[in-house]
Amino acid sequence: VLDFKPPDCVEDAAQEASLQIEPSQALCVRCQRSMDALEEEKRGKAHDHKKRVRCLGYRALLPQLPASLELPARSHAWGQVCMRTILIAKLNHDRLHRDESLVTRFPEFVHAWFSSQAVVELTDKERNSMVARELGMAQKVEVSEEMDPDDVDRWAFYFKIKELAALDSIEAKMFWLLLDETHGDDYGCFFLHSFQALVACCGNTLGNQLGIAARGLSYHQTCLLAAEADPTLKKKGVPGTDLKRYDRADLVKALDSLSTMGGAVFVYVAQAYAVLDAVLAGPLQNRLPLIRSAVRGLSQPCATQKLACFDDAAKLPSPASPVWLLFGPAPTDPKKLPEHCLKYKVDKDSIKRGCDLFSLIQVLAHVFKEEQATRAAAVRVMFGAVADKSFASLTADSERAVAKTQDMLARDKDLAYARLPRNLTLSFDTFASITRALWPKCSQVEAAAMYRAAFDQAHGRVDHAAFEKVMARHRVFTRCLNLPRFEGCGFANALADSLSTSLTTVVTRRLHFSEPLLDRIRAALPQPAAKRFSDLIQHLRRELGSASPTRGVRALCAYREVLRRALALRSLKLEVASSSEFLAGPDRYAGLRADAELGRLEEALRAHDIVGEGDGTGASPADIAARLALSEKFLRFRQS
Repeated sequence: VLDFKPPDCVEDAAQEASLQIEPSQALCVRCQRSMDALEEEKRGKAHDHKKRVRCLGYRALLPQLPASLELPARSHAWGQVCMRTILIAKLNHDRLHRDESLVTRFPEFVHAWFSSQAVVELTDKERNSMVARELGMAQKVEVSEEMDPDDVDRWAFYFKIKELAALDSIEAKMFWLLLDETHGDDYGCFFLHSFQALVACCGNTLGNQLGIAARGLSYHQTCLLAAEADPTLKKKGVPGTDLKRYDRADLVKALDSLSTMGGAVFVYVAQAYAVLDAVLAGPLQNRLPLIRSAVRGLSQPCATQKLACFDDAAKLPSPASPVWLLFGPAPTDPKKLPEHCLKYKVDKDSIKRGCDLFSLIQVLAHVFKEEQATRAAAVRVMFGAVADKSFASLTADSERAVAKTQDMLARDKDLAYARLPRNLTLSFDTFASITRALWPKCSQVEAAAMYRAAFDQAHGRVDHAAFEKVMARHRVFTRCLNLPRFEGCGFANALADSLSTSLTTVVTRRLHFSEPLLDRIRAALPQPAAKRFSDLIQHLRRELGSASPTRGVRALCAYREVLRRALALRSLKLEVASSSEFLAGPDRYAGLRADAELGRLEEALRAHDIVGEGDGTGASPADIAARLALSEKFLRFRQS
């Protein structure tokens, strides 16, 4: 919005000329003002135009807030529960869509998280009214001019996060950076990656403190579950119907009971160290000792009031505490806990102190921002090399290109701020070379897609600014770090060596026999899909050769992912296959083959359906053995 408007009449300007003339000889013919003053005012307006509106991506999705509307007051606990549930829900969403190159951006996801679920929430009358409006038959439908209650919740959440951030809440500050997209999509991706590592290593510890919020449900689902768990809240009748539902104000109050431990969430320092070992891998590994010292400095002595499953009398975690999963099953006798710590060489200090969850993530995010700044400087050096014709020698070895730029910056720090040619525009070959220098595993198709996106956004001028925007949108800075997965982090030494070796042996044997089939699948794929499939198999081989105590678990998870990807590719191929290929043989036994195939897939789902005692599959070993024996007998009967 421009605050300055030129006068409509020259005479009016002339009357005020004595107040407006600056010490300059050049005056505007129309308004009689100093040209220097006009130029300064012009620069000020240009600066105002460059001011960034906070959380614009989120606020653009909301309707204008009426001046007469007074938002309902929401408690700090309500805001905390919403923030934590959104983060868990975003993790679940990204895991379901992890094969996509572009994930849902954080503001859009937060907006959708507050949406009502029409199938569950709406009555028949409301659903019929919605259908009538969509079909243009809403003559008798009364449309309320009031703001949608979901939008009221969204605005209330926005102002609550802003208030908590102003009160110096680390959790709210971190969430505000995500909602504002201050550091781009890469920062949000790394933040969620670190949060996923915490969930993997400290899942039960976090679950004990978060309660229902740890399930990552939608806003309305979380409110309903919280209301059902609160005996003081009662459903009220809906006028004109026989239905009963909770009042919306009661649903909001129900969330206040979900925030525990005074609003803070703690993890044991031992678990924090496990998270650091899992996240700070690859290019970030050299920062591990320094970050461990920083986390140790942020820690506090544990207590039952701060951290669940801690025994104040013994000054150690209780035997039921999840932290013992990092050091083997704890003895049932509390008197033997010190002996257990001595046997497994447990650092007592790491299990007697706790660290705030979001303080730990803040430290990890700072590490990533430093790495992001390093790679951004490397990009600028590469653009400068394009201008002075030394680009080919710099990017000839994509694995060493970033290291070369760091050596150049160490010798001359001014290269990171050197002025680039104004008309510098990248061709596709140069663009692909810079992209592979940052991310050596980038495929040709993905590089072409990013170049096309930058070309369209910049109207044919792929300069440094366009390159940075498309790199941020495709999360290249995060993907080039080769961030690991976290299967098995939560029970690092809980598995015996014999069990881990047994799992590794099973996966090795299965991979050996299925390798020809996987090679045929890979050979039939186009270049980008074949490269991703090959990278997945190489990841499996690295896990099989690893000396980690969780090698069996991680190898099993990697092989499951290989088979899942192969089955997905098979399903895509069969959509356009002939009838004989679709039925995998002659028509005579098509029904039996389909029945056997579906039975195996359903059996794999049933084995991991309900978490139960013992093996964690929801069924006893005898039940599983009996079921498998029956399935094998039935298969032999059908084959005969």
